Amino acid sequence: METNLLLRLKKLCSFPCFFLLFIAISFSGQSQTLTLDQADLDYAPGETVYITGSAFEPGENVILSIVHIEPNLPDPWHDHATIDVTADENGNFSAEWIVDAVELNTTLYLTALGDMNSYAEVKFTDSSPQIVKIGFNPSSQPAGFVVGIPNGVSVPLRVQTQGFNGGSQEVTNTGSSVTIDITSNSPTGRFDIRNNGTFSESSLTLRVTKNLSNTPDFFFRDITAGVVTFTATVTATSGVSNLPLGSTATLTKTVTPANSKTTLTTSLTPAAAGQPVTLTATVVHAVTGAAGTPSGTVNFQEGSTILGSGILSSGIATYTTSGLPVGSHSIVANYASDGNFNSSTSLPVIQVIDKSNQSITFDPLADKTYGDAPFTVSASASSELPVSFSIEDGPATISDNLLTITGTGTIIVRATQAGNSSYNAASNIDRSFNVNKAPSTTLITIADATYNGENQGGTATATGPANLNEVLEINYSGISPTIYASSTTAPTNAGTYNATANFAGNENYLPSNDTKTFSIAKAKAIVSVQPYNVTYDGNAHTSAFTASGVETVPADLNSLMDVSLTSHTNAGTYTAD
Repeated sequence: METNLLLRLKKLCSFPCFFLLFIAISFSGQSQTLTLDQADLDYAPGETVYITGSAFEPGENVILSIVHIEPNLPDPWHDHATIDVTADENGNFSAEWIVDAVELNTTLYLTALGDMNSYAEVKFTDSSPQIVKIGFNPSSQPAGFVVGIPNGVSVPLRVQTQGFNGGSQEVTNTGSSVTIDITSNSPTGRFDIRNNGTFSESSLTLRVTKNLSNTPDFFFRDITAGVVTFTATVTATSGVSNLPLGSTATLTKTVTPANSKTTLTTSLTPAAAGQPVTLTATVVHAVTGAAGTPSGTVNFQEGSTILGSGILSSGIATYTTSGLPVGSHSIVANYASDGNFNSSTSLPVIQVIDKSNQSITFDPLADKTYGDAPFTVSASASSELPVSFSIEDGPATISDNLLTITGTGTIIVRATQAGNSSYNAASNIDRSFNVNKAPSTTLITIADATYNGENQGGTATATGPANLNEVLEINYSGISPTIYASSTTAPTNAGTYNATANFAGNENYLPSNDTKTFSIAKAKAIVSVQPYNVTYDGNAHTSAFTASGVETVPADLNSLMDVSLTSHTNAGTYTAD
């Protein structure tokens, strides 16, 4: 009777009236309970509510009633068909009820009223039960990204299924799911479902399944700084009717440049002056294992002085120089940033440059002959510094590199290079050569002559290179049948003679000689006949004569004349004979 009365009162009274009356009625067994299967007591339209009653009277008939009370509905006290159940021998029962779509965003009351005055009630809701959109989980996402570093495991990315109010909404039915593709607008951005994965995927396909409202955690890594936008797109659903295919959600984050780390090495230290040294700068991500390779320019500096620059290739830049002066140099590599990586400076490398050794190349010198013209000697140093020369021994002088021979013998020429601020002194190189005696030429100048009572001699000279011009003594000797003992006095008498001159040579010249044959012809005597001119006197008359030589003081040759004279007596003119 009380149950029928309560039901009638519920239909006749407004909401406040009903509850005042309801409170006034006394029921027994106030320890009865109603339990629902979902802990949050929130159901989606179409979901089944599993109801369990306990502590009712064994065998008690129980009427289950469900009403909603929101005044914004056309029928605030809209009720549903009641459910009749009977408690078992333990006072327990179970029932099911499917939530109607009209209950969306409402509060519902379930009451259990037994015919033995047992009573229990429970409130549950259908606040936003439908999955109508997706969104990136706002409580699980990083504030931003750093180039080459994925978001951490404590801040994974997730896409969630959501209800009308934007809150997360679980996929509830067995076998139901939502398939979502996730992409980014960065051509260099990559995804992975593990924070320490390979990050090789430009997109991911993930699913939200029963009892979940989020995709599995996923991670993103980019090697380009800038603003990145993620887009999640619904590509398939199963058992979820209110979420349109193609539904999207976006999330925008900033990828900031990463710190870089620069190291510097040298190919050789200490190095010799002029020796090539290669400086190698390696620029990497400051975080070990992070992705991305810095690009751009590295300056190699000593203090504020830029020695040179290199362009990074695969994170490596080099600079080769052979121009560092002797001394100790503190050199650093300065990476200038490329927009994706911040600048960094290496620790200094101490590059030591020692003086270089050098050597002299001095080719052998050919032998010379006394009197040869001055000649140039040449040598080179490996440093390309000028080489100096000196005469260490022997008859020669040298000025700069012009050598003048002053005598015969062995000449030693020394080549030296004293070094400079970059090179040690070179080892001296000595070259020797011989100066041979020069040939000489002895020449007698003499001519045939006719006896004149004077010495008939000639002249002799020895000539040769380097102005040899020496007057020589001549030895004269007769050639049979001319008898004339060897003498330095030139012959006077007629005959045939040899004139010989010898140059004995000296420290600079070889000996030489010359022999010439010459003749002194006999001179004709001067014969003089004195004619006569007389008057006939009957006597025989004969011409007179004289004979003399050609000497300066003529010799009397009258005694040498064989004279046959003709005498004339008679008057007349005669030829002297």
